Amino acid sequence: MFEGISGVLSRRMPINQVELIVRDILEDVVAVPNPDDLALEVAIKTGCSLSS
Repeated sequence: MFEGISGVLSRRMPINQVELIVRDILEDVVAVPNPDDLALEVAIKTGCSLSS
C-alpha cells in the first residue's frame, strides 16, 4: 500500500520529500483501522487530491 502512495506522490514531488511526509504520517498513525483514513491523511499533508 505504501509503495502505491509513494509512487503517486513521487510523480508530483521529489522522492525525498515523499519519504519525509510518509515517515511523518507513520509517526502520527499508530494503528490504521481503515486504509481510506490513511489515504485521506496523506492527501491532507501533501495537498494532493485523492481522485486520479
